[in-house]
Amino acid sequence: MIGVFDIGGTNVRVGLVSEDGELVVSRSRLIPPNADARKFLDFICAILGSLVAAEDEELTVIGAGSCGVIRDGSILYSPNTQWKSLALAEALTSRFQVPAAVINDADAFALGVYHFEFKNQFSGLCALTLGSGLGGSLVSERGLVRSMSGISPEIGHIKVREGGARCRCGGSGCLEAYVSKRALMDSYRRYGGSADILSPYDVYQAFRRGDDAAEKAFAVLGRYLGAGMSTIYNIFAPPAFVLGGGISRAARAFLPAVRQALAKGMMKGIGPRPRIVVSKMRSRASLLGAAYQARSSFGPVLE
Repeated sequence: MIGVFDIGGTNVRVGLVSEDGELVVSRSRLIPPNADARKFLDFICAILGSLVAAEDEELTVIGAGSCGVIRDGSILYSPNTQWKSLALAEALTSRFQVPAAVINDADAFALGVYHFEFKNQFSGLCALTLGSGLGGSLVSERGLVRSMSGISPEIGHIKVREGGARCRCGGSGCLEAYVSKRALMDSYRRYGGSADILSPYDVYQAFRRGDDAAEKAFAVLGRYLGAGMSTIYNIFAPPAFVLGGGISRAARAFLPAVRQALAKGMMKGIGPRPRIVVSKMRSRASLLGAAYQARSSFGPVLE
């Protein structure tokens, strides 16, 4: 059995995946506020341990997708969590005595949607996760796209506005500073939205009721997201963009603005207009992608 994690800025999802790629069980939990690296590790390991005990299964390998900059199984920097660095693969192996593979959470989501949800539908795709931050990954039949330094491209930190809004990475004007949970809530309040609206879900419900501030906030998010996607397209020309993360559930509210900004920013002659689709698997795709990576990394060792 493969133990899997999908680690975001505020939530963690933990599960077990069978050797033939079926998600057997999963649990989603809020990450305890102000948890340092040790408390966080104890927290997620306890969840996985309880799942293994309940299913009376034996772990063979662990796969984890986590927010942050990741190299060789270590989270070097994570701007959207209380803890900023963690040798996660080493720690998981020490706790469970099995090999562990750790990749960026957007990479895990990309592998999941490419190999499971949209299998054989696209020659490649760009996956974007919209939540506490903005994650992004590109994958094709040749595998995950890596930067020249060997890490996953930090799509959320494309600069879209010189001297713009502050980002949790410490910089300013990043795409993530305009396309994230916090950005949406700030925008909604800036347009005079109700103080009773406390989450992106609430903003979406307000949008459905015709709330003007909600419509404007989602339009801003969509314009920036579409502009960022046009930059990605002009460099990599993915045939499809797949959206995931909690905010993707509100796609109806921002996709018109996304499509308009993407079309405006695309250079002519690069290729056909990419499709934009919303994942129906969402966190399930991330867990399956983490399992796929673990199995790919350690399959020869386990056989």
